[in-house]
Amino acid sequence: MGKATCIGNEIIIQFRYDPVLVAKIKDIPGRKYCPDTKAWKVPACDLSLDHLNGIPEIRMTQSVAQAQGRNPMNTQPGKTGEIIVHFPYDEELIKDIKTVYGIRWDKEKKYWTAPYKTHTLKYLRKLGFDTSETPEERISFDITPTAGQLPDHFLDGLYNFQLIGFRFIERMGGRALIADQMGLGKTIIALAYLAAHPEMRPAIIVCPSSVKLNWGREINKWLKKPCTVLSGRVADPRMQSDISIINYEILHNSDDTEKSWVEHFKKKVKPRIVIADECHYFKTDKSLRTKAVKKLGKITPYFVALSGTPITNRPIDAFNALNIIRPEIFPSRWEFGKRYCDLKDTWQGLDWTGNSNEAELHELLKETCMIRRVKSEVLQDLPPIQRTIVPMGISNAAYNSYKKKLEQMTQYQGSTVGAMQEIEKMKQDILRAKLPSCIQWIQDFVDTGEKLVVFTYHHEAIDALKAKFKDIAVVLDGRTPMKKRQKAIDEFQEGDRARLFLGNIKAAGTGITLTAASNTCFIELPWIPSDLDQCESRTNRIGSTGTSNNAWYLLADGTFEECIAQVLDSKRKVIDKIIDGKETDESSLLSELMRLIKGGLT
Repeated sequence: MGKATCIGNEIIIQFRYDPVLVAKIKDIPGRKYCPDTKAWKVPACDLSLDHLNGIPEIRMTQSVAQAQGRNPMNTQPGKTGEIIVHFPYDEELIKDIKTVYGIRWDKEKKYWTAPYKTHTLKYLRKLGFDTSETPEERISFDITPTAGQLPDHFLDGLYNFQLIGFRFIERMGGRALIADQMGLGKTIIALAYLAAHPEMRPAIIVCPSSVKLNWGREINKWLKKPCTVLSGRVADPRMQSDISIINYEILHNSDDTEKSWVEHFKKKVKPRIVIADECHYFKTDKSLRTKAVKKLGKITPYFVALSGTPITNRPIDAFNALNIIRPEIFPSRWEFGKRYCDLKDTWQGLDWTGNSNEAELHELLKETCMIRRVKSEVLQDLPPIQRTIVPMGISNAAYNSYKKKLEQMTQYQGSTVGAMQEIEKMKQDILRAKLPSCIQWIQDFVDTGEKLVVFTYHHEAIDALKAKFKDIAVVLDGRTPMKKRQKAIDEFQEGDRARLFLGNIKAAGTGITLTAASNTCFIELPWIPSDLDQCESRTNRIGSTGTSNNAWYLLADGTFEECIAQVLDSKRKVIDKIIDGKETDESSLLSELMRLIKGGLT
């Protein structure tokens, strides 16, 4: 004969070893054996009680009988997004109610309150509460501002799943986490929300430095409104506009705190909405950037976070973003750690690296603030390949040097050879100038856990990337011995370690298969459009129609790289239509490029 005792939200079962009895206990969902106490633990819920009632060898103690038979007073709908829970004083019941995530005791009104969500209702039912007066359809919080009118060009230009993302932010009242996989257009979803709500100004966009210019480019394209890309460690009020873009590195980075950008936003600008791109950038609790973003979150009515990887390694990585977005649901790092991180006190201090109740956290996020789609779920909406130009910033010194050399190009109007040599030199100068920004963009990409194929021309670029990414990168260029080429391909295709393939456009652009990735990235451009097509096709699965790939072009902002891309794109379209089989050659592309340079497009 054994006994079962209810302690908190668990039932402790103890008995002398009996293989038949052990087999019956193992039928209970969620059962766990504790070697230290030599007892079994099961959740204190109706399902466990039903199983235990069918095991006559186990005697139920009074605590289990109370847990099984009690019928506390009703839960009721409280204020928006809240459940009121009240019952006669009961020490055992108080222990149980404290296990409800986000529960709070109201000293003045003498009742408990909990965030209104489906999971909470289910858990309260397990504890024996009558939730019949709390209709579950109220799960969509009534805190949404007046629904915004989306401009026609957004309605025409967005994929269906992106429109769903926009509506999700609306439903969440302008406080949401968009966690779509990279390449699915989180930026456009956020801009759609800005477009639908022009009253939400000033707006601050906080992002990594490597994508500041891209945000500016997309704002100009979609919102057709001016924006300001902020720079400098000290706040400059002359730079602000209705929409401002700032990178995490300078948000707080001032020797004089009062002159920092975050203090300027807090005291002078008072933004109505903050969009935080790549929100895993402020996952570290004590970092200055995290403290700065939290300051913004506290003074801003609306907050939208974007990240394809809100949890990079462990659940605690997401807490800061969740706490800013929905502080009433995720108020305490400590409570979050105990519930979802298996928080432990070790001889080295608190261990936040664990995970627990993963399914519960997943449901909680879906219900309260997060939407996530991966590429495989939305393939029906996507084209076979998506090409995206990502502008890369270069220093003022590098840009001024580039402009001086560009002005001297007119002397080569009659000399194709001379112009070609000079442009090649300038391409290498541009490569060196933008390489730090490219490395940062690639780092952000591989942090998502996806694989990436990077194409370039010069050994200098490949060597710099290999030095930075070391063990997670493999290389295939003209210097790679034949015997090692297939090894590099196999490592990338079959292994988990190699997440980055660094290839020379000529050496790795044809004849190899790199289908472990669905993303290619170009940090240098060839002269011939077919070279681009060949490189992009390395990640295509032959015969597969249910795939969609991304090609990213990292181009130095304000330089003739943009002209080269423009010419390549126009030539690619011509080649698709030609009937005489002629290939575009370097001289014809150069002539077109020189025409654009002379026309002042750079």
